[in-house]
Amino acid sequence: MGVMGRGIAGSLLVLLLTGCGQAAGTTAAEPVSSSPTGRPVPAAVPGGVTPDDACPAQEPGHLSREHGGVIDAHVCVDEDRAVPGEGVVLFHVVRRVTGGLDALLTAYAAPDDAPEPDTACAAVGWSQLVVHLRDDSGTHAVRAPVTTCNAPTEAAQSAYTALTTQVVGEQRDRTVQSQLSVDSNCPDAYKDTLSIDEDLDSASPGQATPGTAATPRRLSGPVSVCTYRVAPDDQGTRVGRLDGHRTLTADQLSAVDEALGSARPDPTCSRHEHTRFALLGIDQQDATVVALDGCAVAQDGGWWRADDRLRLAIGA
Repeated sequence: MGVMGRGIAGSLLVLLLTGCGQAAGTTAAEPVSSSPTGRPVPAAVPGGVTPDDACPAQEPGHLSREHGGVIDAHVCVDEDRAVPGEGVVLFHVVRRVTGGLDALLTAYAAPDDAPEPDTACAAVGWSQLVVHLRDDSGTHAVRAPVTTCNAPTEAAQSAYTALTTQVVGEQRDRTVQSQLSVDSNCPDAYKDTLSIDEDLDSASPGQATPGTAATPRRLSGPVSVCTYRVAPDDQGTRVGRLDGHRTLTADQLSAVDEALGSARPDPTCSRHEHTRFALLGIDQQDATVVALDGCAVAQDGGWWRADDRLRLAIGA
């Protein structure tokens, strides 16, 4: 099978097709459920075809019209799945195409639209809808034909979405969201914005300046509290790793508001010596950041020195 080597960068999906002789629409699609992120999740299939076997890494080319002799075809995608007690786990899933292949081959063999230099195109990273076709000579990665703006043609997209498939293998990869993050809606990782803002201030001429307001504003309940422990990432950036969550009671919120009212501007307060911090109201537009073993509290672009009453009120 001949292929031409012009490809599109940034493929989001890899598609390998199996079962060329199957008539389109003769096999029902595999039932799927919804993950916490809204992506489809297949039923578990122990063992089976591996993604490396079904979808070997190679640069996709354009499918020529001489595409006879296709033996196999599978769809390989990454899917997020909720695993009770673990959170959201990424799986590499292999799906066998059971219908719609002939129509897809016809659509994929169409030529690309001619380039038009004066055409205004949206800045979109289109999926290539890559297809791996296996014939007697091996496996060949091909892509959908594209429009002038490098989007898959309408006919190719329609043929791709019309495919019916059956899960024939899966491979667990990694946890992408912890159970604590799922339950609390707190991100697993959050940059240490206190330290980052201090670095930005110190890089500017003159002294670092606290917020212009006399004290931070009061918070509107209900208020969630996400707590983080600071650890540098591979680039040395201070990043908080989620280690706890709670929702403030009415009494705790009242104590927090009273403590915020006692915070004062103080340019000498360090914003980088703490090892833990809390985000208050992360589900609201502007979260309040409190150093749990330091002095600083930041809010709405300003920052102040807070005493231990604030940390005690949070329950840290």
